[in-house]
Amino acid sequence: MPTQKIIYSGQLVTVVRDEDYEALGLYEPDNEDQREPEILAEAIKVDMRAYGNYLSVRYWLTHRQTPPDQLLAATLNTLYGNTDAEYQAHYSEITGYLWTDEWLKVGGHDLIERLRPMVGDRLHMEIEYSKTPKGE
Repeated sequence: MPTQKIIYSGQLVTVVRDEDYEALGLYEPDNEDQREPEILAEAIKVDMRAYGNYLSVRYWLTHRQTPPDQLLAATLNTLYGNTDAEYQAHYSEITGYLWTDEWLKVGGHDLIERLRPMVGDRLHMEIEYSKTPKGE
């Protein structure tokens, strides 16, 4: 089964959306086309719809921008497995904003919660999407 590889790269930031909810975002200040940070779980959820929910995720965290070829020498984390991603705000017609769901679970591990303490660091994440598990 063919896979689709997508790279997400930039500085991890906190994005205030949906009233006061602080989502985990990714921002590349050198990219003139990017006006505001993208919410990581939301972006991956959209890509999962297009390419499949079986992911192979490799990611690196650094304190400064580092060329990808230098990152390959120090792989920090690799996750595989069925993935569930969610980013959705819940509202009531009467009271307004209620809460926001935000998660990105890969093989049972919540990647958003792993990355949240690293706000301010740079993230380089390579995800291979597939519609079927590895080996099928």
